[in-house]
Amino acid sequence: MADPYHDAFVARARRLDRVARWVGRAPERVLVAVARRLCHLHPFELSGERYRGGLRRGLRLGEDAAQAAWRRYLLRETIGLFHYRGYRGIDQRWLSRRVRIEADTGGWRPADGGLVLTYHVPEMHLLFSVLGLLGGTVYTVARAPETSPFAADIGSYLEALHAATSRHFRGGDYLFVRNIRQAFAQADARLREGAVVIALTDFHIDNAPEGRAGARLFGHRMCPHTGLVRMALKLGRPIVVAALEFDPESRRYRIALRAVASRTLAGVLEAYFGLLESWLRERPDRWALWPELERRPEE
Repeated sequence: MADPYHDAFVARARRLDRVARWVGRAPERVLVAVARRLCHLHPFELSGERYRGGLRRGLRLGEDAAQAAWRRYLLRETIGLFHYRGYRGIDQRWLSRRVRIEADTGGWRPADGGLVLTYHVPEMHLLFSVLGLLGGTVYTVARAPETSPFAADIGSYLEALHAATSRHFRGGDYLFVRNIRQAFAQADARLREGAVVIALTDFHIDNAPEGRAGARLFGHRMCPHTGLVRMALKLGRPIVVAALEFDPESRRYRIALRAVASRTLAGVLEAYFGLLESWLRERPDRWALWPELERRPEE
């Protein structure tokens, strides 16, 4: 049965990908200018109302402010799509010229290993590579690409993205979750070896049982998967929150690294969601999952 949303999403993705094949080789100022002109063609434009709804619910933004944040986010998504073909060629020289590092980690370095918690942003795959360039052996726990509803249509894009970024993982790889027990066993082994294991922890598990560990984000209780956090705590491994974003004005990236001091599950979740909320209050376009709040009931 035809799905109009699916068909429209795929058509937009293919159209922009054709543009990316050309503009990805252009000077950065040209790439950003083209992205400003064409970001309204991004497939995520189809989800704009839900995104703005999440902004209105979480930050109590008015329509104009929500629309402005949405346009900034869509621009970053478009720039990310245009950039991904260049991820393969990034190196230490690129890192020193293009990335500003803001670290409050008590001396922790990616080479020390541990659990890195991050969240969904357009630049998240590049973050994984940057942690490798900074010295970490990186393993990223991620959804298996074939489980995407668009896998049959954009699977080649996902394969290219994973291949381009994982080549900077210093021998690490993506740990795709096809079997939850196997994925956790692999993550456990990698943490014991001193590698960096990355997890996206910013989404709520639907129908989470009463009493499940969680924390509040803009007043909404968030109960994410916590198995990797429990694992890192049990093994005594460092836990760090990380974020990467691209600034279209300076045309540079900024990476923020914050160590989590707490050694309890509740304390880690509170620190993680507290950092996420403070960063989003500063710049609402720093998050992809505002629709997660839009669909949540009021509490």
